[in-house]
Amino acid sequence: IVRLVQGQRLQGIPSGSVGQEVVDLLDSLPLSPSQWIDSRGSFPGECTAELQPFPPDLLRRGMRSCWSAPLGHGPHGLLGVYTLLFAEDRHLNLAERRRLERAARLLGLAVERHHLQRELRRSEEHFRHLVVDSQVAICRLDGGGRLVYANPAWLHMTGLSEDCYGRPLVELFAPQQGPSLETLLNFRRQNQDCSVELALGERTILITGGPLDEGKGSLESWVDVTQETRLRFLYSRLAAALEQSSEGVLIVDSSGQIEYCNAALTRALGFSTEE
Repeated sequence: IVRLVQGQRLQGIPSGSVGQEVVDLLDSLPLSPSQWIDSRGSFPGECTAELQPFPPDLLRRGMRSCWSAPLGHGPHGLLGVYTLLFAEDRHLNLAERRRLERAARLLGLAVERHHLQRELRRSEEHFRHLVVDSQVAICRLDGGGRLVYANPAWLHMTGLSEDCYGRPLVELFAPQQGPSLETLLNFRRQNQDCSVELALGERTILITGGPLDEGKGSLESWVDVTQETRLRFLYSRLAAALEQSSEGVLIVDSSGQIEYCNAALTRALGFSTEE
């Protein structure tokens, strides 16, 4: 019987001629952190346990001896145990005990692999939620600046397709965009964070991100900041016009605090800008 740890208990899986009732009886036994083996005997090595009284309910169902070996330990502790039940009083010799231990280790590897695959599926789902389904354009570059992955939002923004995977990022765009991308890649090669603006047609794209661990490239987010860039440009032109105006201009907030005054007003009032 293979019995896997579920929470603070062992949950058995029926096999061979052992029915569910026997498995349920084994699973109902209380567990102790230092005593995982429900056998009548003990043996040296990893599979040692103090001698335990054999459960009367198992005796009534024709079971006379029980030997178990741990499947090994994972990140969260014991994975489970491999249990042999016999209808007669049975003591395992050294060779049989080693076979039991070997079988338990092989089963433990299979269980651990199953756990890792389950965690991998969870990680993939988490990645899909954060990256694949994101409205933010995201791409990943390898250490050589080649495009490794791009989410649908990035492909839609750039008008490119997955056929571009494996190609250098600077080759995917017009030559005039090369300097900005080269600046980005130079910072990434030095494992440094940076942000660059890229002119993509009539749009302005802000690229931010950072290097991944162990030289595995970088993860970049691309955000369309065209509207913000235009507003900054209009604000700078307005500020320049106000400064050059011959009329005094004063801007106050809702509480009456002065937020701005141009040079013409300071000259007329005789105060400095700081005052």
